[in-house]
Amino acid sequence: MSFAAKWMRRLRGALMNRATRGDFEEEMRFHIEMETEKYVAEGMDPQVARRRAVLAFGNGNAVREELREELGWAWFGDCWRDLCFGMRMLGRRPGFAASVLVTLALCLGANMAFFASLQEMVLRDLPFKEPDRLVEIYRSEGGDGSSKRGGNLSLKNEYAAQGDLFEQVAFFGGKWSNLQIGGNGFRGNALRVSDTFFQTLGVSVERGEALGAATPDGSAWLARSLWESAYAADESVLGKVVQVDGRPYRILGIAPEEAERVVPEVSLFLKVDRAAALADPFDEGLRSESAGVVWARLADGVSVEKAASRLVSLERQFQERASSLYRESNDWERLVWEVVPVQEVRSSWASSRLLLLNAGALLVLLIGCVNVANLLLAQANARSEEYWMRRVLGARGGRLVRQCVAETVLLVGLSWLAALGIAMAGIQFLAGYSSELFRESGTVSLGVEAVAYGAGLAFVCMLALGALVGQRAVAASKQAENARSGQQTTPGRRAKVLGSGLAVWQTAFTLALLIGGGLLVKSFYLVTNQDYGFETNGVVTGRIHLTDMKYEEGERKEAFKAQLLQRLEASVEVESVSLSSTIPTFGFPDQLVVKRDAADGEKPQRTFVSYVSDGHLKTLGISLLEGRGFLDTDSFGWQTPVLVDERFARLLYPGQSALGKRLNLGRRPRNQNNWLVVVGVVESVKQTALDGDDGMPMLYLPLKGSWVDEFSVFVKTQGSEIAALKLLGSEVSRMDAGMPLYRSGSLDAVIAQSLSGRRGLLWLCMGLGLVALVLSAVGVYGASSFRVSQRLREFAIRMAVGATEGRVVAEHVGQDLRLAAVGLGLGVLLASQASRLLSAWLYEVEPFDWQTYAVLTLGLGLVYAASSYLPGRRGVKANKVRL
Repeated sequence: MSFAAKWMRRLRGALMNRATRGDFEEEMRFHIEMETEKYVAEGMDPQVARRRAVLAFGNGNAVREELREELGWAWFGDCWRDLCFGMRMLGRRPGFAASVLVTLALCLGANMAFFASLQEMVLRDLPFKEPDRLVEIYRSEGGDGSSKRGGNLSLKNEYAAQGDLFEQVAFFGGKWSNLQIGGNGFRGNALRVSDTFFQTLGVSVERGEALGAATPDGSAWLARSLWESAYAADESVLGKVVQVDGRPYRILGIAPEEAERVVPEVSLFLKVDRAAALADPFDEGLRSESAGVVWARLADGVSVEKAASRLVSLERQFQERASSLYRESNDWERLVWEVVPVQEVRSSWASSRLLLLNAGALLVLLIGCVNVANLLLAQANARSEEYWMRRVLGARGGRLVRQCVAETVLLVGLSWLAALGIAMAGIQFLAGYSSELFRESGTVSLGVEAVAYGAGLAFVCMLALGALVGQRAVAASKQAENARSGQQTTPGRRAKVLGSGLAVWQTAFTLALLIGGGLLVKSFYLVTNQDYGFETNGVVTGRIHLTDMKYEEGERKEAFKAQLLQRLEASVEVESVSLSSTIPTFGFPDQLVVKRDAADGEKPQRTFVSYVSDGHLKTLGISLLEGRGFLDTDSFGWQTPVLVDERFARLLYPGQSALGKRLNLGRRPRNQNNWLVVVGVVESVKQTALDGDDGMPMLYLPLKGSWVDEFSVFVKTQGSEIAALKLLGSEVSRMDAGMPLYRSGSLDAVIAQSLSGRRGLLWLCMGLGLVALVLSAVGVYGASSFRVSQRLREFAIRMAVGATEGRVVAEHVGQDLRLAAVGLGLGVLLASQASRLLSAWLYEVEPFDWQTYAVLTLGLGLVYAASSYLPGRRGVKANKVRL
């Protein structure tokens, strides 16, 4: 038969209507009637002749099945009938249907939510013109970006002069500031940008004037999100003046939405003043600053390797004529110039976490599918009589498989629809942790890609589960036929191997997920229960920024600080008060420290620096180990007294006392009599994040008389923390009604913010692990119940010949635990490899922590033992009743 004729016949079969089927039925009746008349003519009784004609014709249902298969595509109509029949069958088993729907909906929904985040934050190109040509230029110590140094306008100008490498070069640096527009004051992130910023990104302003070289100083562009949320997209805001830390800027336009992907939660884009923008590329001081970020657009045909090589060559040439101090702090052999695509830089932090979460979600889906497969196999075994009857009536094996596939399509399809809602809820949950967990604030939505990804997973589940259950249905019908003929039936070797394999891999995946979550839980416990080096009980804090315009004179700043301390100390509920330029665990600015008595060739030490008031040690409970603390008379200026921590003393003055030692910040002082003097050594405290490595030493300087205009207030109270926080807010308002108090709360709550990203990852991984545990336990229970249902006759015979109930149950549990042991061993191997991916998020915990492995392996084994014992016990009791 030709190809065309074959497909035409199939098309005719697909279009076969009721009239065509009626003609076929009429032909069957005519044939049987003709045979009946033939037998009657031979002298048979009419009823006997009719019966003989029907027997001679054969099974009419089988003939109908052959006709449908011969015609080809008539199964379209059959599939529709199968779907309708499947819907009725599921309606009769609501508990079974609900179990499958909930399991698959949770698993598919989690996968779609995580993939939507991965698509938006990692896979999707940044919304800029030719994003593959957009690169970030920075310096790092070690070349892996772990010790990344920021850029500055001096380096930006040097890069911009390399016209054969870069088409455009831009600089930007963000700072949270006090903003005020039309009498409305708030705290916002003001991004200072060079005049080439929007051009480098390849975007244009939404409304108003463009940013360029001719744009006057003091110009600002409002972020579109803030314009829409706070001003209802009212264009009358254009031309208004916004106060940024007391300095006026005129709003010239609305920044494009794409520009908000540069920095999270940006409110304003401010043009860098022309004088600052003309920074000298050969100024050593400006060149060493870490003031912001430099992005560039590569010229056509220029690779990142070529650009990086040229920049290293330029730095080497500069260092040949630079001072010795610059060469020591910017050693080109130690510093690596990186030219990295912006897409890679922006997605590197999120990609590792999202890939981990997507892998975990896929494991949960596999566990869920194994669980559903066990339920479907149990249902197929329970419907063996139905399948046998359909085989007797003429249905072929393929017909039974198609019916099972249709029912599976219904279950998985409905689960996928329900998963859409679960995915949207999951995306909302992830949005709450996006900035801390993924360092991205882009809007994540359930896009076409995520929906298609979920549909693809659902399709694979349909095929796998449908084929598996279809084969089981055919086998069940044969077992029912053998049972009716009196033959003893037991599950085939193939079925046993399949069931055992599913159980083993389900156990392995579950244990791997639980161990990953367990390592994170132990790490989180160690982080939150470590010794910070300071006290948090009864301490509240709030941060204040004295803007330059309103408090331009240093005397006004000093008067504000002194008056605030005096007002707070006057309260009877306040035990002590202090001011500090930094908040513990939120990181400190670092500077180079040089020693007066430094040996030849001794390099400056990079050190964390904080400006604090007297009483800071008492307020935070930091122990004084040697010397004295700051006094009210100590101030920043001539021979400034300083405090150092024990790490500083150990590194810079090993084997000797640090008291009385002379040092300075950055470089040796111009006046050799004006060195900083160490007057005390204090206990080391957590400086960066609680889960970070505080490798650098710490140096404290007096806040009094310093240039610091942004500081935190710490109040230690004997009473309620809520009352102390209200007192702090009210006193600040009395002194300056327009002064915002931000990052306020109990010190415990503020410090907990530094753990928000770790907490989010912990909850997500633990959620996946717990879902996997529940699904796996239910799956083991269901699989064990299925095996018990197949062995009821065996149990009865063994008990009849004298076996005790306990021995029968123990033998059944032992078989299940042998499978579990194989799965647990495989799970330990999987976890030992996968946990290496978690090493970056573990604190004081090794990827192979034997205690975590042992506890979770034993715990999962006990859960499986209970899940196997209960069905076995119930099966034995049922047989006892029969006996």
